[in-house]
Order: sequence, then C-alpha cells, then structure tokens
Amino acid sequence: KKEANGHVFNIGNDRAATSMLGLAKKVIALVGKNVEVKFVKEEHADRKNAREIINRIPDISKARRILGYEPKITLDEGIARTIASGHIPESWTEQA
Repeated sequence: KKEANGHVFNIGNDRAATSMLGLAKKVIALVGKNVEVKFVKEEHADRKNAREIINRIPDISKARRILGYEPKITLDEGIARTIASGHIPESWTEQA
C-alpha cells in the first residue's frame, strides 16, 4: 500500500501477551532443553541503556489500520518456526 511508504510497523500477535520470563520459559520448552533462565544484573547485560521489559505485547494497531494486518499464527507456532529455521542461537539455550 502506498500509504505505508516511510512507516515502521510493529508486527506480531497482540493476542499472545506474556511476561518476558514466560516467553523465555516458552522458548526453552519449545527448543527442548533442560535449562533454567539465568538472571543477570543490568550492569552485566549486553545493553547500552538501562531498561526493563516486563511484559511482551506488541501494539499492532498501526499495522492493522494502514496495512490491514491481522496475525495468523500463534506465539508458540511463531517460536517453533523460528527454531526450525535455525535463527535461535544455540548459546541462548545453553546452561552457563
């Protein structure tokens, strides 16, 4: 659509609200590893700015309005497809 030119869109499934801890546990379960989530202090994280994202729920209202976008797959299916594509680094699911 022409009216989409120059815009940035958040694409995801807004019906799949989850905490970041819940998301991490879901990825671990779908990868099939027996590891625990490792919590690190912000000063040891690979972040440039201190911030904390507690919950994950994408705002796709702009994509709906301009693109007519509607999610078609579940969060679990999206994660499973990402795993199958090889785009989740093995190091993310290794016990440190």
